[in-house]
Amino acid sequence: MRKSIDDAVDDHPADDDERPPVSWAVAVSDDCDACGAGELRIVLTVEEQGRAGYGLVAHLAPDTTRRLRAALGDALPYELAYPEPLAGGTVSDVDTPLYDACSSFLAEHDPDAVLLPAVNAGFVDSYFMRNGWGTVCHGFWPTRATPLGVMQSTVHNRDERIHVDDIGYATRFLRHAARTVVG
Repeated sequence: MRKSIDDAVDDHPADDDERPPVSWAVAVSDDCDACGAGELRIVLTVEEQGRAGYGLVAHLAPDTTRRLRAALGDALPYELAYPEPLAGGTVSDVDTPLYDACSSFLAEHDPDAVLLPAVNAGFVDSYFMRNGWGTVCHGFWPTRATPLGVMQSTVHNRDERIHVDDIGYATRFLRHAARTVVG
């Protein structure tokens, strides 16, 4: 199996003789002969534009792909902007001891992380907690090992899955939140 993920042509000036325009493609594959049977690899192809078959083709292991993705992300400057004031969930405010506990946990364990709101599929009963008892509820479950695609497609769904390492990591957060909020 081989599935194309994305491809593009470099956009720097075509008249640059020292750096000819290149094209790149990213695919996922499980047919690498030298790899283990069925082992997924990310295939990264970089070629000089117009010279198909004379470029570099790398079959990258998952850990190598993650390192490359992080390196590319770190190389590009970015700035987070908040066009509107932050508001938590559907009702809970972000100016609460619980939100502060979430922020302080990240500051200690993932100092480069930024706590941002996210939207995902599924339903959680915190709506009833907030309405019935006026409770502050934030759906925060810190993860490191569970792939984002798994999180986005399974959280609060019938086939919910999470990496076992993230259960321990989130348990550390829950202990931190309890100690921070109630002492």
